[in-house]
Amino acid sequence: MALRCILFLSLFVLLAGVAHGTVWTPTDTADGISGRCGADCTLRDAVRAANRRPGADVVVLGEGTYFLTLGGRGEDQAATGDLDLSDDLTIIGAGADRTRIDGRGLDRLFDLRGAVRLELVAVRLENGDSGSHSGGAVRALDNDSTVVLDRSVIADSQALADHALGGAIYSQGAVEITYSSLIRNQAGSSGGAVAGSGSLQVAGSTFSENNAEYEYGGGLYVASGGDLDLRHSTLHANRAMKVGGGVYVHGLASARVQASILARNLTWAGGTDCYGQVESAGFNLVGQGGGCQGVVAGVAGDLVGGATILEPELGPLALNGGGTPTHSLLPSSPARDAVAAVACAEMDQRGERRGSGDGCDIGAFEVTGGCVPSASTLCLLDGRFRVTLGWREGTELRSAQAVNWTADTGYFWFFDGKNVEVVVKAIDGCSTVGGSWVFASGLTNRGVELTVEDLSTGRSRVYRQDEGPAFTAIQDTSTFDLCP
Repeated sequence: MALRCILFLSLFVLLAGVAHGTVWTPTDTADGISGRCGADCTLRDAVRAANRRPGADVVVLGEGTYFLTLGGRGEDQAATGDLDLSDDLTIIGAGADRTRIDGRGLDRLFDLRGAVRLELVAVRLENGDSGSHSGGAVRALDNDSTVVLDRSVIADSQALADHALGGAIYSQGAVEITYSSLIRNQAGSSGGAVAGSGSLQVAGSTFSENNAEYEYGGGLYVASGGDLDLRHSTLHANRAMKVGGGVYVHGLASARVQASILARNLTWAGGTDCYGQVESAGFNLVGQGGGCQGVVAGVAGDLVGGATILEPELGPLALNGGGTPTHSLLPSSPARDAVAAVACAEMDQRGERRGSGDGCDIGAFEVTGGCVPSASTLCLLDGRFRVTLGWREGTELRSAQAVNWTADTGYFWFFDGKNVEVVVKAIDGCSTVGGSWVFASGLTNRGVELTVEDLSTGRSRVYRQDEGPAFTAIQDTSTFDLCP
């Protein structure tokens, strides 16, 4: 609930602060140009209207997917292809898990033309493709431009030309990323997710499964003249061809890293998680060190592996609350409680309050007293429901493998991750029926025990089915009839 309150407050402040601009509200998720943004208004209409009218405008998007389908690269008036910006603009969605802007692979999504400020709040950008240029989803070529990504996601975008930088973002100006996730983006050259030569500030964010095809920086590439400040973030499972699987800092650039996880980022040559001149501000976890000068095991609270990789012990990338995917910390993770209180941020990527007292956790995810997603645990409805499943192998009850899918749905598998066995959904009906429902369906005839715990009310229920008959669907609309 914390993140929703923060999002509402941010929306109120942003709208109240629009002194000279206009608030535009698209009514159509399809692409097209009507000539104005009135009763019939697309996202493209709203951007073109904002460009024509001076002032820092705001576009408010409802739930749904806003497709960009007008093909045609090369023009700069937002008439085809990407959305060209010539004036400051803030785009606010209903949540990164509910509002999407999909480029359909026709072009990148946003191109900043000049000293423009673009703020993306609570949205998901996906399927951008910059063709032969840099910046798969967002490009900013002016040194005085600013790109802000707040509680948002950029996923599955690419800039795959041999020389192209920044699978998600390429910027020569300032970039500010907070409480966001950049996942599965690809660059032909360097900066699988982000490449920049200006000020790069990253806090409380996750970079996962990004790829620099031919050169450096699977997650982040800091070019000559750039300056990186990375705090309480997680870079995991990114890949670069040469060095800097997670972060690459060019020799003339600078970087400071604090309370962040850089682990299990790969290079084809087996190199380290980061590379270059990096100043440690303390309490980092680097799985394989040696590439980042300044991050040293045992100094300033840094945990650094060497020939033997220091495993971060992270859960799979999943929606663990807050609307943006994160890697949870497993109970065995050395990142837990490893940051001194003086270096703790106020909240984690999901909007959960950081630990108090002696300290908090390294990375973007903070373990709270509630549900902790893991390889065997689903956490549904912002962690309110903790769900586990046991399946029978003869007389033995074995733990099923859990995959947190969306905020309210997850599934379990037994033998193969591609073989879904049982799907579980929790429905929050507190505002309508005064309780919550649990539904489950399965594709198995194994004996199972499904345990659902409501951490808000203390109630729990175990659903048992015998081996032999096919799984009988569960529709429980009565057990969890209390609301927190």
